[in-house]
Amino acid sequence: MRLLELLKLEQKDKRLNDSEEYRFFLANRHLLTDCNCFLDLYNLEDDFSLVKANIVLKSILNKMAIEERLHHLSEKSIRTSGRIKHHDIRTKMFEQPLNLPYLLDNDAKIYVPIFNRAMNYIYANEPDKLCDFPYKNLTEEFTASIINPFETYHFSLFDSNFTKLIKIASDQTSTAFYHLDFRNILIINAQGGLDLKIALFDRFMKDPDYEGILDRIKPVVEAFFANDRDLMVSQLLDKQLVSQIIIDKWLTALTKSERKKYRL
Repeated sequence: MRLLELLKLEQKDKRLNDSEEYRFFLANRHLLTDCNCFLDLYNLEDDFSLVKANIVLKSILNKMAIEERLHHLSEKSIRTSGRIKHHDIRTKMFEQPLNLPYLLDNDAKIYVPIFNRAMNYIYANEPDKLCDFPYKNLTEEFTASIINPFETYHFSLFDSNFTKLIKIASDQTSTAFYHLDFRNILIINAQGGLDLKIALFDRFMKDPDYEGILDRIKPVVEAFFANDRDLMVSQLLDKQLVSQIIIDKWLTALTKSERKKYRL
C-alpha cells in the first residue's frame, strides 16, 4: 500500500461528517438539484469534493442574495416612480455592503464563479441590468450559462473566502493548500483537480501537537515540489505530523522491488 493511502486510512479523528462545512452542505445541497447543476457533487466522495460542492453552493446563494436585493429595490422603484430607475437602483444596491464571499480576479470581485467574468461584472457592478432583457433570464433560467468555475478561475477560487483552505506554496503546475479542520494537505492542479492528499496525524499518535502547524507543513510541501520523496517523509516525521509507527508499517509492507524505488 502506498504511504498516502495508508495515511488517509489511518488518520486520527476523521472529522468530515462532524464539521461546519458538512452541515452547511447538507442544509443547502438541494440547490444542486433545484438548479440542475453540478449534480455530480450531490453525493460526496471525500473532503475535497465537499470543498468544491460548497464553492458551488455559495455561488448559487450569492446569486440569490444579489437578485433578492435587486428585486426588492426594483419593485420599490416601480411603486414610487412607476418605472425601473436604473441609476437609483444601482446606487442603492451598494449603499450597504453585500457581505458575501468572493474571489479576487485581477482586482475584480467575483461573487458568482459559476458564471464567466463578463456576467460577474454585471452582478458586482451593474446589477440593475438584470432587470432587463436579456440579462433578466439569468435570474430565472441560468443553467445554460453555467461554466466550470474550477477550470476558469483556477487556484484563486480555492485561495478565497469561498473556502477555508490556506495556501502554503505553489509551483508551475499546482498549489498546496492546508485545511485546518480536516488536517489535510491538498495539492490542487490548474484545472481544479486534486493531484494528491496528505492526511496528517495518524491514529498511532497518542497526543498530537497541532500548534504552529503551517510552519511545520512548509518544509513538507517544499520537499514535495522539489520531488524529494525521502526528504518529504523525513520532514513528516521530524515535524511530528505522522508517527514513526505508520512509517514503519508502510516500509514493512513494501516489497523488495518497491523498496528500491518506493512510491508515496
